[in-house]
Amino acid sequence: QEFFNTYFTGQKDLSVMNAMGPTERKHFLSRVLGYDRLRAAQELARERRRLVTAQLNGLRSAMPDPESVERMLRQAQERLATATTRAAESAARAASARAVVTELEPRWTTIQHERDAIQRVVSELRVLENEQANLARDGERLAGEMAEIAAARGELERLAVELMPLAELARKLQGMEDLYRAEGRRQTLLDNDRVLTEELARLGERLGRVDSSPTLEEEVTVALEQQRAALQAVEGALEAQRTEWVRDRQEAETKIQALRQQYTELKQQRETLVNLGENGICPTCARPLGDHYRNVLDLVDAQIETVQVDGNYYRQRIGQLEDMPEEVKALDDQRRREFEEVGKLERRLAKVQLAVQELAQLRHDIAEKEQRHATLQQDLAGVPSGYDAAAHKELLDERARLQPLDARATKLGALIEREEPVRRAMLEATMRLEQVRDQVAARSAEREALHFSEESFAELRRRYEEATAEFRAAELASVAAEGEVATAGLDDERART
Repeated sequence: QEFFNTYFTGQKDLSVMNAMGPTERKHFLSRVLGYDRLRAAQELARERRRLVTAQLNGLRSAMPDPESVERMLRQAQERLATATTRAAESAARAASARAVVTELEPRWTTIQHERDAIQRVVSELRVLENEQANLARDGERLAGEMAEIAAARGELERLAVELMPLAELARKLQGMEDLYRAEGRRQTLLDNDRVLTEELARLGERLGRVDSSPTLEEEVTVALEQQRAALQAVEGALEAQRTEWVRDRQEAETKIQALRQQYTELKQQRETLVNLGENGICPTCARPLGDHYRNVLDLVDAQIETVQVDGNYYRQRIGQLEDMPEEVKALDDQRRREFEEVGKLERRLAKVQLAVQELAQLRHDIAEKEQRHATLQQDLAGVPSGYDAAAHKELLDERARLQPLDARATKLGALIEREEPVRRAMLEATMRLEQVRDQVAARSAEREALHFSEESFAELRRRYEEATAEFRAAELASVAAEGEVATAGLDDERART
């Protein structure tokens, strides 16, 4: 039914099979009739048969023979007996090791406490002995400082005699320093006065040069206006001449262009007349020429000749107008000279105007500097005099000689000021040294009272560690033996089943 409903409903479908080859037609019919599903079902059945056969063969190969089962049962019972014996031996070994550890553990704990106590006493004794040594060194150092202080007191008394003139020397030196600074200020004021005098002279000279600048400004201004008027007149004449020259040249160029076009047209007319002859058309009245052909041709030739003559004239005229005319050049040179003269007068006027502005500033500067000069003279009159460089040097040399002695006296005074703190520190160090000595004696007696032997401690530690290691090994062996017993029991049960 599917075959007819799907592929061969109409006669035209038969052409599909006719176009196929034998192999393609076989596959096509198999797909239509369902043979491919039958082959798939056969493949599944064969695969299932192979799987069941393989499972049966596996079960047959897994079943042991009776001799093998007997041998496995005998081996399992032997392993169980051996494991049971080993487990009993391991348990006995563990119990023996536990007893040894239990017997050594209290002794080991006691000797550890004794060792901790002796280490604490030795540590405290070492600290006290270090403190005792430090206190002894401090006592020696403080005793040396007391000796230095006693020597410093004697030396300071001797230096006090030599340093008695130092206060008077300082007073004189202070006065000389004041005079020295006043002398420096005097020199500065004198330098400023000299500079100010030179500036006043320079400003006075400059004032003499620019004093006439207002009158000169009026003269230059009038000359500049006249020169500008002359420049404007020359520029007007130059512009008129230049405009006329440019206009003539443009007219000549325009005329020569028109003549060229007219010449081209006349040449074309003459060529047309010559080519057509007497049967041609008059270019003016558009009628046949006939007998007027020669007259018209002569007229055209005369016009061409006239155009040529005019063209030559205007070409010469353009050549004449190519360069600037002499009168235009002369006016341009005159304009340039007038312009340069105007520029010179403008620059001169600018300088004169600057001089006019400078005149007021100069007068102001001169008045201000004259006032400063008067103030400088007053300051110079108020500066004290009397500075002596030689006396100043002697005072400085004397101070340089006494300064090291004064520094030494200051250092000795600071050392003497430490006498009371050093004495107090020395007394405290002595008292603390006595206390530390008592504590050292007590800790030494305590160390002697402790009966501790490092050899006994090492021997007991060795025995305890060996016993502990034996106990751990026995426990591990016992656990392993118990595991072997359990494994052997399981093997025996599997062999029986």
